[in-house]
Amino acid sequence: DSLDKISSAGYYYLTDNVDLTDTWTPQDGVVLCLNGKAITMKADNKDVILVDDNNRFTLCDCKDTGVVTHGTKSDGTTKYSGGGVTVTGNFIMYGGTICNNNSTYGGGVYIFSTGALEMFGGKISENEAGYGGGVCGDGQKVTMKGGIISNNTSRENGGGVYLASGTFDMSGGTISQNTSKALGGGGVYKAAGTFNMSGGAAIIDNTSTTLGGGVYNATGTFNMSGGEIKGNKSGTSGGGVYNAPDSSAKIIMSGQAEISNNQAASAGGGVFVSANDATTLSDAVKITENKVGNTANNLYLS
Repeated sequence: DSLDKISSAGYYYLTDNVDLTDTWTPQDGVVLCLNGKAITMKADNKDVILVDDNNRFTLCDCKDTGVVTHGTKSDGTTKYSGGGVTVTGNFIMYGGTICNNNSTYGGGVYIFSTGALEMFGGKISENEAGYGGGVCGDGQKVTMKGGIISNNTSRENGGGVYLASGTFDMSGGTISQNTSKALGGGGVYKAAGTFNMSGGAAIIDNTSTTLGGGVYNATGTFNMSGGEIKGNKSGTSGGGVYNAPDSSAKIIMSGQAEISNNQAASAGGGVFVSANDATTLSDAVKITENKVGNTANNLYLS
């Protein structure tokens, strides 16, 4: 019933809701089951949890109703500010919901410097940030094999995920219904690093005010060998995927990759590519039923 009682590695579960006024830093090797309870930050400019250097912290939830969140102030409407989980060590997520947090980088989870995130389950939802409403990856690696990143908002780029550096490997899970309000990447904005999408991964029903409703690839390689990018919308170009005019920005699509039913306002309902030599497509890739307005438009090469 108090996080102060977790003083060493081991398996723990909450027996009551916990309110915080200072960020909690779990010890290395702690596995915490939320047990349907809430960990709520009730102070401004404080993250709820910090996974520190060289520490490994695992979050799960046997009842699927537990949350890591920021509370509401005495006026009944204004939320306390701060991120959900900041990571410079290793954060493993099997369950629980990280929600209603607000920061500059990674409203839900911010992977910084030496940090890494492995997501097998749970949900990161209804968070807001300047960059990466749900997750900002500015560390070593983000791995998503399951779980949901949904209904997050970026004031700048990357409604669901903003990759500033490192690698994002997505082989499962869903990134859906996120919104980017500035340059782009309703689902994922890759500023740098490498994004590998495969298996049963899904990026669906995300929205960008401008470019790349599903994915915005600014530099480096977006390698899609499986999964689906479906039902995304952009206010200008690249309803499904937007590849920027940077000389290093490349898209490689192969295997059972599918890009369908996306929509753009001006060009590239499915995929917008700034240079023809920046894209490699195998015959097996399906790019179908994408539109610009009401007109079919699957692939646009500028």
